[in-house]
Amino acid sequence: MPKLTLGSVALLAVILLLAAYIGLQEYSRPHVSGDPLSYSRFVDLAERDRIRDARILDSDAYVVGSYKARGGSVRSYNSPYFKAEVLRERITDVLVPNQVPTTVDQQQGKTFVAPLSILIPTLILVIVFAYVILGYRSGTGVFGIRSGARKLEPQEGDASFADVAGQETAVAELREVSEFLSRPGRFAAVGAKVPKGILLYGPPGCGKTLVARALAGEAGASFYSISGSDFVEMYTGVGASRVRELFK
Repeated sequence: MPKLTLGSVALLAVILLLAAYIGLQEYSRPHVSGDPLSYSRFVDLAERDRIRDARILDSDAYVVGSYKARGGSVRSYNSPYFKAEVLRERITDVLVPNQVPTTVDQQQGKTFVAPLSILIPTLILVIVFAYVILGYRSGTGVFGIRSGARKLEPQEGDASFADVAGQETAVAELREVSEFLSRPGRFAAVGAKVPKGILLYGPPGCGKTLVARALAGEAGASFYSISGSDFVEMYTGVGASRVRELFK
């Protein structure tokens, strides 16, 4: 099973929230059939006993009714200018006196549409913001920081101690490290621990990088090459993030 990363989790969460938001908007849209009637026309038909029955959709501010004289075809009336309470009161005052059977659908599920329409975009913004912040701090994500190190696989490392001249002392000390990296079990059997690090120092051009490559070549290990100036950046924390990325 592939390991989930910060970016994949954030992307999956955003996709799911976007899908939920689109579904919510589709759910909130009135789903009615029939030709729209003006308010005055609807009232006139009700007073003339032309409306068989009616159903008030509370949240949608729609009234859906059956038209008597035309084979029960459905007509619908929408009033975007009235609030649901006003529409229900005005329509009821017309339908009840004219003995038109009327039901009220309060559409309780749609009462959550408004708060969810605010909550979901807010969650998306929070996830994106948290992803950017955490990605920057961990050196991953859109603003991920890469060390820029160049990796040489063991088969590419053609350098050996035979290529190093004039550094006999350093080579002599590093031969034991080379054996440790090549056969760690032999040293672990006697309780020896691997060195946490080796510092090679000297003026430019004295062969520090060549010695390091030779050690990797003798031990059959990978070698990463990067300049110290690559860790110097104007933004605080970038250099440290590149060091962590290099060791990772």
